Amino acid sequence: MPVRRTLTVRIPGGVVHGTRIQLAGGSEAGPGGGPPGDLYLEVIELPHPELERRGDDLHLTRRIPRALARSVGTIEVTTLDGPKSVRIPAGLRSGQTLRLVAHGTMHLRGGGRGDLLLHLDVDEDESRA
Repeated sequence: MPVRRTLTVRIPGGVVHGTRIQLAGGSEAGPGGGPPGDLYLEVIELPHPELERRGDDLHLTRRIPRALARSVGTIEVTTLDGPKSVRIPAGLRSGQTLRLVAHGTMHLRGGGRGDLLLHLDVDEDESRA
């Protein structure tokens, strides 16, 4: 007889889309009253509106005004830990990447985290800035 129940499952940090998690004995009873089978969960990773995951690293592209690229300034970027203020060095060229160490996803096995790579596009049209 089917029974509905709620399970609380801890998903480890760093798990990627398509990973299967086995819960031993988490299924229904076996045939003839035998031991319960295993329950498998498949992780489905939903896309983030701003961040793109590549392995344990996250990528974020931002357009900045030319005036900011010429002089030192800061911008606020999205991270998994919330907004972070990032210093933009003077003389930055379009297409340069800044690396925010340990702001990516957790490593599945072992400690640490990946990085957040901030790709900067300089807006050459000052009227839009």
